[in-house]
Amino acid sequence: MRNTLFIIAALLAADAASAQADFRRFVTCPVYRDTDAGRKSGCWLGTQIETSQRFDVSNSPDKPLAGRLMLVEGVLSNERDICGGIVMQPVRISVLQEPCPEVIIPAEGWPSKPSVTPPNVIAPLAVPRKMPQPPFEEKQFHLIFDYDSDFLVYQSVELTIENATLLAQASKARRVLVTGYADTRGVEASGRLYKETLALAKARAEMTAEALRRMGVPAHTLQVKWQGDPAPLASEAPMHEPSKRRVTVTVQP
Repeated sequence: MRNTLFIIAALLAADAASAQADFRRFVTCPVYRDTDAGRKSGCWLGTQIETSQRFDVSNSPDKPLAGRLMLVEGVLSNERDICGGIVMQPVRISVLQEPCPEVIIPAEGWPSKPSVTPPNVIAPLAVPRKMPQPPFEEKQFHLIFDYDSDFLVYQSVELTIENATLLAQASKARRVLVTGYADTRGVEASGRLYKETLALAKARAEMTAEALRRMGVPAHTLQVKWQGDPAPLASEAPMHEPSKRRVTVTVQP
């Protein structure tokens, strides 16, 4: 039994080490590859200058902006190359302020993939919701943000906000604690340090609290806090540093 547990632990450690080894962080100019597969089916690519490797970052919740540098943080995957770059999954890109050349290239025979609706998009408001059922317990909901941004990414966080709202309503929560975080320690990418201000943690918390209020959480139950340099979320490994740019919503029945 002890040998079995040791083997399992060793395998898990090996998997974690492998995932960490496949993690990349770099800054580059995005390239949009056009497609023959229909509307919204093109790919976003980025080249890591340090290695000259090109990566497909299309799986990012937020998308690049042509003509602006992007911070890329992601893990190399074994997904089939359909765009002309090594696929990253999971991956997050953050649009930076610095300009760069706007580059669009043709499909060149790459198949790309049809545009599909993400699985975490909320249903229309006319669709009845299934309310959480008792017994109710305290629960946390995490919203991950792009670097240096308090923007609630479209088709990424809505379902999390709705689930927190439904639990707060069904349980008649006495308090909904909204804690904003910012990576004030920072990370290094392509020879530069990228760190956030504490004010951004406050802005993220306030933005999320307002979204919850508009979704139906009573304003008097909302409590807003913020802090810098948080611990990363273990559940987001190996995307540790991106998980520090977050808001945690704690629903307390």
